[in-house]
Amino acid sequence: MNIKLKTLSALLLSAPLLYAGGDIQEVEPSVGLNLGNIAETSSYGDHFYAGLGYSLIKKENTTASSKVVTHAVNLQLGYQFHEYLAVELRAMSNTGKARSHNADQDIDVRNIGAYLKPQYTFKELTLYGLIGYGATSFDDGAAHKVDGLQYGAGASFELTDSLDAFVDYTHLYDDKGFDDIELTDDVKLYSINVGLTYKF
Repeated sequence: MNIKLKTLSALLLSAPLLYAGGDIQEVEPSVGLNLGNIAETSSYGDHFYAGLGYSLIKKENTTASSKVVTHAVNLQLGYQFHEYLAVELRAMSNTGKARSHNADQDIDVRNIGAYLKPQYTFKELTLYGLIGYGATSFDDGAAHKVDGLQYGAGASFELTDSLDAFVDYTHLYDDKGFDDIELTDDVKLYSINVGLTYKF
């Protein structure tokens, strides 16, 4: 009986020493995903936006070496429905007189177009393209109108969560025969645009 008691006591006393033999601990590997960061980089938030800007519109007759330059107000209404895609309506109308043949003349230039807007964002900077269909009217005493493919490219910079600044170029027309005038002349019509957009 004493032998059994001594043996049991020895085992009980040596048990802590067996577990305390160094500072080795069993560590279970932690496997997990930081879903917060993934959501932050992949979410885009579909939204409407509206823009107001200034446009420099230039019409060039390369055959006759003549130019018409005018200033315009640029209005935009768009909807971003995908991280990389938006649709946008634009309307431009010139203000004041146009400069033609080194003289100021009363010439009205207007454009309205609907565009698909592919885009890619690097932090606060977004690069985008524009491709769609538009109609341009040109009135120098007689009204003329052309419509067709329009395209462009630009960039915007996020100033705040709701406000962006943008600059872009839109190609409005490049062909022969602008409506029923300049039938054999090469005519180019384009605009350079700057402004602000507000996201709703």
